[in-house]
Amino acid sequence: MRLSPFLLTLTPALAACSSASNNYRGDADFLASHTPTVEIASGTGSFVVCPALQGRVMTSSVGSGGASLGFVNRAMIESPDLNGAFANYGGLERFWVGPESGPYAFFFDRGQEHTRDNWHVPAGLNLGPFEIVKQEDAAVTLERLVTLMNLKGTVMRMKVRREIAAPAPAKVAAALGGSAAGMELSWTGFQSRTTLTNAGEEAWTKEGGLPCIWNVGMFAPGPRAWAIAPFGPKPDPDGGPAVRADYFGQVPPERFKMGSNFALLRADSLEVGKMGVLRNRAVDRLGSWDPDTRILTIVKFGPIDANAPYLSEHWGIELPDPYYGDVSNVYNNGGPDLFYELETSSRALALAPGDSHTHESLTLQLLVPDDATLDTLLRAALGVDPAEFRSLAQ
Repeated sequence: MRLSPFLLTLTPALAACSSASNNYRGDADFLASHTPTVEIASGTGSFVVCPALQGRVMTSSVGSGGASLGFVNRAMIESPDLNGAFANYGGLERFWVGPESGPYAFFFDRGQEHTRDNWHVPAGLNLGPFEIVKQEDAAVTLERLVTLMNLKGTVMRMKVRREIAAPAPAKVAAALGGSAAGMELSWTGFQSRTTLTNAGEEAWTKEGGLPCIWNVGMFAPGPRAWAIAPFGPKPDPDGGPAVRADYFGQVPPERFKMGSNFALLRADSLEVGKMGVLRNRAVDRLGSWDPDTRILTIVKFGPIDANAPYLSEHWGIELPDPYYGDVSNVYNNGGPDLFYELETSSRALALAPGDSHTHESLTLQLLVPDDATLDTLLRAALGVDPAEFRSLAQ
């Protein structure tokens, strides 16, 4: 079930990138020795999908001998804690369902305080394989049925379909803002279409609690890396903040920066912190930049509906408005596992039986050897002024 990636000659910059983290080939071979894998060539590199590990995209590289750009949790794969709170962490993209907390939470039990000690991933999201229903040279389609119950006692039966593929060049160019510079670099990427269908007999309602599609990716951190969350103009004077950074206590100013149309969060995995772009200011992209590995990551996603309800990802049983919440988030782990997350969410899904919603995402990772090209891509792909970015990312 493995497809051969392109064979490449490493440039000096790519070789340096390889030394900064686990080698991709080593991670891909490790995964293949423990579970069936689908390895797909993309750009100048490739990525690995593991259907039996909850249909996750596990890791990638911009070249066959390059660095492994995802967090591969080898210990959990070798000895999974089937009774633990979180068995499926790791990987560049996993499918989850929100909300995490609040009155309609899926990640806490009734009567418990919403704290880290009580948090756990529901069984339907934590364990269980996806079935391959279609496989091609550059794509794989996976399906499974998931049943979840929220704090209100609402039981939801969901059919999940994930179509994961190497992106077409035209789609990559569009995500890069039409910039030809990125297409000439060493790069890889994957696109996913995650479709959630109400497979039950009852409609999902706001009163009973609505779910959302929640894509979460764990990336290799760096001591000088920053995650980048662009946001749009304020629609009205009372629209609220563009970005919040108080999910697990307010992130200190040396680790969280606000620009004119973007926010930065340290992506070094040294201290827990989280930021989120709220519905009224959301745009369809996230990113990160690591000046040591020279890897620029771009996540483009959607659709976004500014008039639709989105679920709050703050913790607490009582929230001011559980349906006025987050469209995208960045989470920085505090160790001992080394990763940061780029997360995107669909709108809250009020689906009748048989109805579906699809959330699309495109993740690109580019090796950018010079600052001039980086400046072009920051401006074209993320809408960020390079000079302002450099002044903040110190």
